[in-house]
Amino acid sequence: MDRARKIIALTLAAVFLVSITVLAAVKGLSSKLTFNGTNGFAWFYWANHTSQRGGYIQDSKNKTILRFKVMNPQKIYKKNNTRYGYYTYRFNMSKFKPGKYKLITYTPYYNWGEDYLTTTFTYPGATFLKYHSTKVIRNNNGDLMQRLYFKRNNARGKGLHFQIFNSKNQLLRTYNFKSGNSNQWFSFDWNGWAGKNAARRSPRGVYTVKYWVDGRSPSTAKFRLAL
Repeated sequence: MDRARKIIALTLAAVFLVSITVLAAVKGLSSKLTFNGTNGFAWFYWANHTSQRGGYIQDSKNKTILRFKVMNPQKIYKKNNTRYGYYTYRFNMSKFKPGKYKLITYTPYYNWGEDYLTTTFTYPGATFLKYHSTKVIRNNNGDLMQRLYFKRNNARGKGLHFQIFNSKNQLLRTYNFKSGNSNQWFSFDWNGWAGKNAARRSPRGVYTVKYWVDGRSPSTAKFRLAL
């Protein structure tokens, strides 16, 4: 019985020591993960962690989608008699859907003794604006309008820009908006007139809309004016 109690006591002590190690590591950790479009950048300073580390990224189903090679910290510095390791991870998520992911770093088997570090993050997806369709609608004043629909993603706070050209590549109208919601449909209406001083409405036919969101290259799409 005494031997069994000793084993249980030692086991509990080991668990307690591991818990203290994890807690101390978290307390000495400073980290940040950001995105610029599809490019992700993560860094962290970790007290008393200066050994080599590997890493990988998992999706919400715990499937590993990206791996990082085992590396030394980019920088080691000392503060108040404590050594800190500075690690960075750069990656591109263009092949993956928006959603929740985990960046997991670890020490290799030959540096056994340190716990895995998991950072959960949300990938917002690439910023884009894409033409979808058009239809004729009647506005609240009873006027017929041509409504153009676009799909947008990760565009909150960015400028949305539109230019309409005729078949002779002449610029007829320009529209500029600021995106509020990030991932919802966006639409605007055109009454078919080239401007306030136009003598008459533009004739029915095929027109071109040039469009872009801040930070992205312009795209074009054809649509038929049916007013």
